Amino acid sequence: MVISAHQPVLFPNNAFFAKMKQSDLFELAIYDRYTSGKNLFSARMNIGSETSYEQYKLPLEKFEPFEDMIKDVKLKSGYQDDVWTAIRRSYVHFPLWNSVSSMVEDIIFSATFKYLWEFDFHAILRLKELLKIGTPIFISERPPLISKTQDLIWMAQKYNAQRYISGMGGKLYIDEKEFEESGIQLEYYSGKSDKCSILTRIFNGDFTIE
Repeated sequence: MVISAHQPVLFPNNAFFAKMKQSDLFELAIYDRYTSGKNLFSARMNIGSETSYEQYKLPLEKFEPFEDMIKDVKLKSGYQDDVWTAIRRSYVHFPLWNSVSSMVEDIIFSATFKYLWEFDFHAILRLKELLKIGTPIFISERPPLISKTQDLIWMAQKYNAQRYISGMGGKLYIDEKEFEESGIQLEYYSGKSDKCSILTRIFNGDFTIE
């Protein structure tokens, strides 16, 4: 059993889906702190080309910065029009705009959500289907909050996993010795990581996920 995990992300990049594709199970970490800095991308995405892009941020309701987890962050009314306007502005001149834009528009408008993670999750499910990734996504209960490493080990043990795939950013906070002692093999995703959302690949006609 090989697992990986990540916080919900607004229209993630290719590395998010590559890590998912390489796993037997993918955990969506909605209990991580939104205000920890690295998780702010739950509401942000880079859109446009890899050499010229803008950072878009979803409109959110005000929240308590020292209390909210990702699961608590709420979207502002009208967020759908806002995100669609930004996507159209960035991708309308891309090669596959005319053939793919209706699908992306449907992702945005087919359901209305109250919470940020719900919208992210909805888009991730639709995109992984488009990318033909069969890995199931799970959301478990809140981890024990012992330490970042121990919480990952707890999650891996919960699913009886023998291997855990982390992003390269995990090198900054994972205690590799603790993983070794747990008997769970730790591996870092080392493939290409685009700067922009997977939408850049899709509107360019590149559906390759490695």
